[in-house]
Amino acid sequence: MPNVYDKLDVTDITVSKAGNIKSVVVNLHNLHSDKFVPPPTQVSPEVEEMNNVIQNALDTLGHLSHADNDARTREIYEGRANFKKLYNELNFPRGKFNQPDKEKILQKIENSKKHHVSRMHEISKEMLTAAAWKVTQLANETKALISAHEKRLKTLNKMYEREPVNIVNFLDTWYEKPFYGKVDTAGALIYYSQQKNATMPLIAIDDEGEIKVLQFVAMAFKGLQEEFNNRPLNKKSIRLQKINPKRGASSFEGLYEEHINLLYTDFDRQILRRLRNTNKIKDFNDFYNLFIDYIKAKDESFTLIGFAESVKNNIYTSGLAIDILESDPSSDLEKVEFYDDSNYEVFSYLTRKHGFRIDPNVPWRIIADVSSTNMWEYLSKDTNVFAQKTTAIATDASFTEETIKKLYEIYFDSLYSNITLYDFVYRAANFYEDFRTKNPFYYDKVAGTDKQKRFMVFVKKIPRSELAGLDKIIFEIMHSQAEIKKIAALQIKNTQAAINEVAELTSKISIKLNELYEAIGNRTYKKEIKNYFEKYVDFRNYEVGKIFTSRRLAFIKSNALLIFKQENAKFLENKKNALKNESEIGYSPLKDKAIQYIEMNFGTPEVRNPFRKGKEAAAGQNNLMKIFKESKYKVKDLS
Repeated sequence: MPNVYDKLDVTDITVSKAGNIKSVVVNLHNLHSDKFVPPPTQVSPEVEEMNNVIQNALDTLGHLSHADNDARTREIYEGRANFKKLYNELNFPRGKFNQPDKEKILQKIENSKKHHVSRMHEISKEMLTAAAWKVTQLANETKALISAHEKRLKTLNKMYEREPVNIVNFLDTWYEKPFYGKVDTAGALIYYSQQKNATMPLIAIDDEGEIKVLQFVAMAFKGLQEEFNNRPLNKKSIRLQKINPKRGASSFEGLYEEHINLLYTDFDRQILRRLRNTNKIKDFNDFYNLFIDYIKAKDESFTLIGFAESVKNNIYTSGLAIDILESDPSSDLEKVEFYDDSNYEVFSYLTRKHGFRIDPNVPWRIIADVSSTNMWEYLSKDTNVFAQKTTAIATDASFTEETIKKLYEIYFDSLYSNITLYDFVYRAANFYEDFRTKNPFYYDKVAGTDKQKRFMVFVKKIPRSELAGLDKIIFEIMHSQAEIKKIAALQIKNTQAAINEVAELTSKISIKLNELYEAIGNRTYKKEIKNYFEKYVDFRNYEVGKIFTSRRLAFIKSNALLIFKQENAKFLENKKNALKNESEIGYSPLKDKAIQYIEMNFGTPEVRNPFRKGKEAAAGQNNLMKIFKESKYKVKDLS
């Protein structure tokens, strides 16, 4: 049987001279090692850096971060730095969803050893009494068993060495993408329009019908919620046993009004109360200068565009974000506990599956990723974006760009086409009127003589100046429009009293519009208009970080006035027709292209970022100025 023996590579068989099998020896060395010693685990530099951050935090603070708005200075400084480094920069946690359980792997290795050793002993006994053909079969089985065991060992070793897999599912709205949902594909500022609510209303995602988002976002959340809540989960979870919406879309216009009113309330408390009886505020001009100085000192935004670019304009105004918990977004401790929740890895995995991403700064906030192919499944069913249901979803770049562009055009309005020069003045004028109504007089020292003709200094009560000229006309027009909007927002809008009031206000607006057209036509307020442009440009330059020199600012102001004159001349030629078409929604002189030209000089927030440290943005690098380069307006060159 030499041919049989030649095939036996891993067994040693002893036979007699007659050819009978006397003994069989099987090499079980690989299966008899006393204990499995796992190879040293090699970690990536990134994972090693994570471990170092965590260890350093434990050494210095005793924890990663307990920072919140009420924490002590060291905790805020070091804790926030630890949190930012670990979660924002290193994308921790990297996904326990695919992380190996090393204790279980070691147990599987031991079980595999026992199974194979037991079977090999059985084969050895069978070979002692088996026929030659059977010995060959058993020898082949032995080789197959050892080969399978070796392969299993290699697989288990790889599992043991595997690093946690990073589920890239963060959308950082603080540091990386602060303007997500606030700008279109060109980077221009946009906002969800409340005026479109009647035809494209937000969709409720809670039982009470109070928490709403865009239609496709609502569908995606329902899909995520159903799969997560019906999935077998770890019952030890504290924060993620079920997911339910706690916050959705908020009004951009409402948020801006709230911001402006809070500014005025604080201005009144800090400045106006101590000056209300003094001659520091004699008229609107005094009030305006104090108000603007206060805003600059507070480093706050005031214009509509400035607010839209600021952190005060949050992601919720886009209708793309949902909170699933009512927790403190300033508390790092609550965030870390959320990340450490036993069901977080499943939550992270499923949010990505349904087209959402997690904000690492507020991990219970999920944001619809409009560039995700997983979200396109829901976007294709959005009847506002697609008139008919789209059955096939393309995954190429052209679909991404065109679909997202279409999405922004349908759901959002451009801020640049909805800003007015006079709104800037009206806001301050409205506050002045409120202040003057409550404090109609101030006191000033006046020199004079008494009855005996002796020189005396008297304290005189003097009425504060009312709004006058163009300030007054604009205030009355825009105040009336604001009143109409208030009525439209109320449930009483269809009552006869409300209808009569709206008719009266509309008539007042029409009369004041005629005054405005006549004044602009005969250039009565030429200086005032120039003053408006100068104030707006100067303040916007402050809001964006003083990126332009005085020479560049003078150039922008000059061209803005030229554009205003060209637009105004064209408008006055068709005054009657323009009045008829614009009386209900606005009016051309207050929606002139000059203000858009100013904003296009400042560019989009993202393009402007490299110049925030006092450097001047070049016109060639401004992605909005290209709109005016080929326009019909005659403007000067900066030379």
